[in-house]
Amino acid sequence: MSETIINHNLSSEKNILSISQLNENIKLLIEKQIGLVWIQGEISNFKAHSSGHFYFSLKDKNSQIKAIMFRGNNSRLKFSPKEGMEVIARGQISVYTIRGEYQIYVDLLEPLGAGALQQAFEQLKAKLKLEGLFNVEKKKKLKPYPNHITVVTSPTGAVIKDILNVLKRRRPNLKLTLVPTVVQGESSIPYLLEALENAFKLKTDAIILARGGGSIEDLWCFNDETVARLISKSPVPLISAIGHEVDFTIADFVADLRAPTPSAAAEIISLSNQEISSKLSQIYTLIFNLVRKKLLFSNQLIEHLSKRLIDPKKKLRDLVLRRDELEDRLFFLYKNFIERKIVHVRQIKQQLLSHSKFTELKLQHLELLKYQILSTCNQALKSQQQRALLAITLLDNLSPLKTLSRGYSYQLNESEVIIRSIHDVKKGQTLTTIVTDGKFKSEITELIKESDL
Repeated sequence: MSETIINHNLSSEKNILSISQLNENIKLLIEKQIGLVWIQGEISNFKAHSSGHFYFSLKDKNSQIKAIMFRGNNSRLKFSPKEGMEVIARGQISVYTIRGEYQIYVDLLEPLGAGALQQAFEQLKAKLKLEGLFNVEKKKKLKPYPNHITVVTSPTGAVIKDILNVLKRRRPNLKLTLVPTVVQGESSIPYLLEALENAFKLKTDAIILARGGGSIEDLWCFNDETVARLISKSPVPLISAIGHEVDFTIADFVADLRAPTPSAAAEIISLSNQEISSKLSQIYTLIFNLVRKKLLFSNQLIEHLSKRLIDPKKKLRDLVLRRDELEDRLFFLYKNFIERKIVHVRQIKQQLLSHSKFTELKLQHLELLKYQILSTCNQALKSQQQRALLAITLLDNLSPLKTLSRGYSYQLNESEVIIRSIHDVKKGQTLTTIVTDGKFKSEITELIKESDL
């Protein structure tokens, strides 16, 4: 019996795939069966690559999946993804065949709870606040009465009509310059930046940045970081009047003042004619009261000073009495001094009488001293009397009455003010002339200046 040997080729009986082929088949199967999905999870292992791509994982309590968001997609994000943030992601499930790993290629990403725009708003608000762009001390003050304002808004909307109606009613003489711009959505940002730059060049008293109400998407150009930073550099006070009273944008926080509506901004920047008139009336009343108070004080001061003025005759009389009083006092002091010295000498004399001849000599010497003392005192007394008489003579010569007795006189006007210059009188005026023994009145018929002589 012959034996037959059969060779079995295993490769011909089984379909053997390479690893690459297997991963490609899995990739096709997953992309076909699952495709585009929405998933919810927490961001972990987040990395923003230098290429601009985002690499991270999305996980829940029991599992996780790797995720990639390419630069072209994440450049449209309105917020910054962070570690631990709960998000909702939309993307394509696929396989990275080189490693045999399945992952999701994310094209949309939103924070869970708040939308992406709201998240971006809060992040930018926190960032600019930390930099100090919202600080009150940096806000510029509005002029009380601006003469020229600029309005940056759409030229065709209802906003500019509302502002013009308010200004026409309250301040029709206020000059307004409109800088037109697009104010709808994110695409209007370049136009808005250009309009603000043009408004800054006008150098008006204030700027109103205005727009009517709308959704957060409609108002998004006012939440742009570049726009916010440009607003903070405004050379004049800038009022933000965006949307309705409940709408808030980043521009509202950066601006020098926020108005709840565009019409309210026009009212803020323009005092009405009635308000200006009322303010002027208040100022007039204040000035009037101050002047009246000043005049009252001046009159009281004049009355007080007039009471302190002394009649020259009375003053001279008082000086004469004072002189006599001083003269009598001086004479009394000298007399008392001499008497005390005489008493003292007599006491010494009595003491010396009981002594020897030497004492008699001393007594003689004392008599001589007594004579000298009396002589000295008399001379001093005469000298003081002469000085007193000289002072009396000098005082008498300086007396106004003495001057009048020599033929001089002085004139008073109707208010009894002394006339010192020809400029103090005028033709036809009645003057009172004072002479030594009375007074008389006269009328000026002609004025002759010294230069005319």
